[in-house]
Amino acid sequence: MLKYFKLTFILLVCFMPQAVMGLETVNVAVLPFAINTMEGKKYLEEKLPGVLANFLRQEGANIMKIDIAPGTRWTEAAKKAGGIRELVRQNGADYGIWGSLTRIGNEISIDAKMISVYESSPPAVFFVEGKGIENLSGMVKELVRKISLKLFKKERVARIIISGNKRIEEDAIKKAIKTKPGDVFLAKSLSEDLKNVYKMGYFDDITILSEDTPKGKIIRFKVKEKPIIRSIHITGNRIYEDKEVLDILNIRRGSILNNFKIRSNVRRIESLYKEKNYHNVKVNYKISSLDDNQADLEFIIDEGEKVRIKSIKFIGNNSYKDDELKDLMKTSEKGFWSWITSSGDLNRDDLN
Repeated sequence: MLKYFKLTFILLVCFMPQAVMGLETVNVAVLPFAINTMEGKKYLEEKLPGVLANFLRQEGANIMKIDIAPGTRWTEAAKKAGGIRELVRQNGADYGIWGSLTRIGNEISIDAKMISVYESSPPAVFFVEGKGIENLSGMVKELVRKISLKLFKKERVARIIISGNKRIEEDAIKKAIKTKPGDVFLAKSLSEDLKNVYKMGYFDDITILSEDTPKGKIIRFKVKEKPIIRSIHITGNRIYEDKEVLDILNIRRGSILNNFKIRSNVRRIESLYKEKNYHNVKVNYKISSLDDNQADLEFIIDEGEKVRIKSIKFIGNNSYKDDELKDLMKTSEKGFWSWITSSGDLNRDDLN
């Protein structure tokens, strides 16, 4: 079992990922740990601080080597320097970490202390425990995770609260939020969450508020829901009846007012008119806000004039005359009876 543990430690030291970039540089000195076990004591005394240091380096710490004369215990060096804090300071570190590992049977516990050279407060204390020497590397990693929260002043998300929602269920909003209770508080992640909630299309405004508590950050998503459509009106239409236009829309009374869907339905109305050769049609919309978070929606249509084909010309035809080619075409030029026969209408599908 000890051989397995040694191999695991070697792999951790040799193939540890590069340090995380972008964090504020923190200089850390890892002092020796007291090992309270009979089996593998010397090996753990030599390797445990190194593995701990590598995990800290992975988190973004800059590891400082403590310069202690051969044969001198670090506790003696600290005493000579005037204390642990002064020993850490003299070696260019901002923080010093030390502790002990205790093994009783299959039970293992690791205690660690961390001191800052800039503060006079007592050392911060960290503790992990587990079973089996084969799980020791995982325990060390968990210990470093706890230390890094304090070291880099990371904070945990304790709770996520949704407020302001009346029609949209809280669970539906939380599904769009990737940050969960217990995660590290990261502004970048919350920025992505804000975008995801906006993408739901139900909200006019979203504000993220945070509150510090002893258990971590309480994050509140304060939302303002978009209004409900009370009625839909069509104006400016002569070619089509109101019902004909309303029938092609995919929004109805009682729908949530969604600007993306409204613009999509503007294109639907324009396509309807272009089918009858009204290619100059322009459609706008107007939203009238009402009480109780409701609104009226009006589609304003400027139909324009039909596009007529004045003439059809061919270039490069030597074997066939223009009239022979025109006889093969469904598309035709505007004629005297166009107002009855629709000749001269521009139909893109026919033209293709």
